[in-house]
Amino acid sequence: MQRSSEPTGSAVMLTPADGSSLQKEHNKYRKDLHCGKRKLVADIQSKRELRNVRKEWKNRQHDHRSQVALLKDNGLNSPPWPPESTEQDAHESRQRTRGRRICRREKSAAYRRITQLEAELANAKRKAQRYKKRFQRMKTNSTNFATDTPRTKTRKLLANFHRCKQSVKKTLVFHYALVDQIEKRYRDTSVERQKRAFARLLTGRIIHRYRLQQMSQKQFGFSVRRWKVDESPKNIFKETRKERCHVPRCVLKEKVVGFYTRDDVSRATAGKKDTVTQKKSKMQKRLLQDTLSNTYLKFCAEFLECKIFIQYVLQIAAFLGSSTNQQ
Repeated sequence: MQRSSEPTGSAVMLTPADGSSLQKEHNKYRKDLHCGKRKLVADIQSKRELRNVRKEWKNRQHDHRSQVALLKDNGLNSPPWPPESTEQDAHESRQRTRGRRICRREKSAAYRRITQLEAELANAKRKAQRYKKRFQRMKTNSTNFATDTPRTKTRKLLANFHRCKQSVKKTLVFHYALVDQIEKRYRDTSVERQKRAFARLLTGRIIHRYRLQQMSQKQFGFSVRRWKVDESPKNIFKETRKERCHVPRCVLKEKVVGFYTRDDVSRATAGKKDTVTQKKSKMQKRLLQDTLSNTYLKFCAEFLECKIFIQYVLQIAAFLGSSTNQQ
């Protein structure tokens, strides 16, 4: 293109050559778009390519707005023709272009670095929150559960067998020595109370959880009837008496005594010395109105909730001095 012959400050008119060049550029753009050399913004799939396209568009818009603002300040309708460039101006222009290219490259690298650091920061915050929650749960449950279960301890011991053979050997020796010592003490103990304490101390939910009941019975010498699941500390050395038929013994005894001392069941003897004493308790002897078996059946019919054996009735009847009336 040639400079217009009009003085500086006048509007620049487009020549037919300028119109033809714009038409050629427009036709070339359409051809490139049809061939696939250029893409519309909606058809771009890569984020990086989309950023580059938007950056070029932003730079062009910035330059255009700068020129429009300059024209408004100077009061011109069209930009003036640039003066003829000298070698020094061309050299400065190349430096400016190279500097802008370097600046854009550094900005892109800084943008990528900031994005990477933000992702790493978010990941670090997520891990910190996860470990914080694990620590809170461990701190809350540390009073109820051990850090490692017996199975976990065994797994760690077997995993480090080649590196810690001495530790594995010492653990096994301690196990067998402890088992033999407990078995010897239990076998030498003759008091039933101490045997029950041994059984309650060495049997519990942990052995039951890992299905070691039969093995522990063989190793320690416990019988099946001594197996206790209740492992609370207050019940290990506590002496408890077995309840019969889920009815307290004293209540059952009161019912039996009250039944056998009724007038329709038995009658008291007339003699002053016809008494029986047991544990410093003296009572008058009584005679049953019917046989003992029939009286027992009558008691079972009246008290259905009390299921007792006839031997227990005989013990109470002996204390009352009861006997069958022969009249």
